[in-house]
Amino acid sequence: MHFSILFNKQVYDNIPELFICVNCLNYTIVVQFIVSCKELLMVVTTVLVHVKEDFIQDFINASRENHLNSIKEAGNRRFDVIQSTEDSSRFLLYEAYETPEDAAAHKKTVHYEKWRDTVAPWMAEPRKGVPYISVCP
Repeated sequence: MHFSILFNKQVYDNIPELFICVNCLNYTIVVQFIVSCKELLMVVTTVLVHVKEDFIQDFINASRENHLNSIKEAGNRRFDVIQSTEDSSRFLLYEAYETPEDAAAHKKTVHYEKWRDTVAPWMAEPRKGVPYISVCP
């Protein structure tokens, strides 16, 4: 069985037409879904982090705790902590929330405030958050 997903390039009232094509034994079944952009969009922030060499493991431990609590938050879709393979002192945090309000609420949680205050002295340079909106989740 072969599955493929195709996005129609024509957009009507900012609503993409999503086609799912299933090819099984030379029979193709096409099912068309109209999906609201609102249902697909996520508020995403990437945070670039450069940690002092002596605090890399401490940063990982504190970030793991923050991650485990963040993924339990209402509206959280994804919360990744990623370490560079080229420079172990560099990290990327990928935070995805359903709404801007969910993302803002994250910064008011006890676990985020604890993480922020704990890791602050370990930074080799200030963290840099870059906001995004998902295009194709």
